Amino acid sequence: MALMKNEYIKILKKTSSKVFLILMFLGVLFIALEAMPSRSYEIAPVKNSTSTTVNRHLDLRNKLENEKPPYYQEKIDLLKDISLYNLYEGTWQEQAILNIVNTDFSADDDFPVDMVKKIKEFITTDDWQGYFQLALKEQKLSAGIKWKYKFCIDKSIPPDDTSWRVNIINNVQRVLDSSEKNNELPSVQKDNLALWTYQLENDIAINLSDYRTGNYLTSFYRGNRWSMWIGYSFLIHAVTILLIIFAGSSVANEYSQGTIKFLLVNPVKRWKILLSKYCTIISIGVFLTAIVFFICGIIASICDSNGALKAASLTVKDAQVHQSSAFFFVLKTWALNSLTMLVVVTFTFTLSSFTRRSAAAITLSLVFLLLGASLSAFLAATGSDWGRFLLFSNLDIQSIADGNPLFYGQTVGFAVFVIIEHMAVFLITAFDAFNKKEV
Repeated sequence: MALMKNEYIKILKKTSSKVFLILMFLGVLFIALEAMPSRSYEIAPVKNSTSTTVNRHLDLRNKLENEKPPYYQEKIDLLKDISLYNLYEGTWQEQAILNIVNTDFSADDDFPVDMVKKIKEFITTDDWQGYFQLALKEQKLSAGIKWKYKFCIDKSIPPDDTSWRVNIINNVQRVLDSSEKNNELPSVQKDNLALWTYQLENDIAINLSDYRTGNYLTSFYRGNRWSMWIGYSFLIHAVTILLIIFAGSSVANEYSQGTIKFLLVNPVKRWKILLSKYCTIISIGVFLTAIVFFICGIIASICDSNGALKAASLTVKDAQVHQSSAFFFVLKTWALNSLTMLVVVTFTFTLSSFTRRSAAAITLSLVFLLLGASLSAFLAATGSDWGRFLLFSNLDIQSIADGNPLFYGQTVGFAVFVIIEHMAVFLITAFDAFNKKEV
């Protein structure tokens, strides 16, 4: 502990270190505030313009006129009513009329005049519950629409509401309709259906796992505090760059400034001296990352107007939905993104010990940080399978765990092995160089 305390004093008493720290925090604040959305918003269901709706109905009208099915004239009149009521595509009112238009009547069937009259009354009075109850009793509905109508009635959720629930309800309806047509759903759709149902049953508006996978089907609140907090994790690079400067100078400056002689005069083994330097750098990194983490959390909370919405991380495994807390998910995301910082700083520390030149260690490490991921992505794109053994190809453990690795067949176990292997080589090289080199 005494050695580490001495290292803290060496690093933090320097004017240059204080300047770098101030610049880093100012940069973090500036970038975080610039990246902050002007307001937290909710994505409402998309409604096509009236002109688009009319054109689609004209195509349907032309089809009816050409095929002339039973009661086609009555159906054409109903399509005219949609234009008369100025209904948007996808609304329950338009769907109410289209349910009649798309019904296949035989020549022996009577046209449901009374039902049409009631439907028009429901439309003019905006009585969606009355229509849903009528449709469930007297109309032939698809599995998805039948589920939607029942759910909206039971939960008193207006079908044209702009809340997150309606968006998920519409997604569930489409999946159920698809399953009715195809008899079988892909596994991804089954998982989505389980997730959406779980969200509705447990009143979870925000599934943070969607932000990691890029699936925004259920993530209708992209401006919420949790997604912003996750997005701010890229600011870990600011801490990484500062630590590269500290790590690159930690050993090399002892030689360039001649203080290494006074350091080695102490009756302390060399490996303990080097270990104290390494642990000091890493502990500073952990401390600074924690500060940046909480600063970003505060900024994200300030600009979140949807704070009352419930958020969680939801995943599906073996047909079962598993839930974890939003804070734990954000913390885990930041921790995994900090893995690159740990590896790069260890690499810088090794170069500083091996070369004794801070400029070389810092420069090579910045190149390593900036180009490593790009090189791995290039090798993956060009089919160079040997790239899977590179360090940067295995740092994104979360993507590998989610089934989105850079190289086919990559596993979390393999990635962890590659990381540990490289870290061991770095540290062994650093300690070996420091122990053997003469002053």
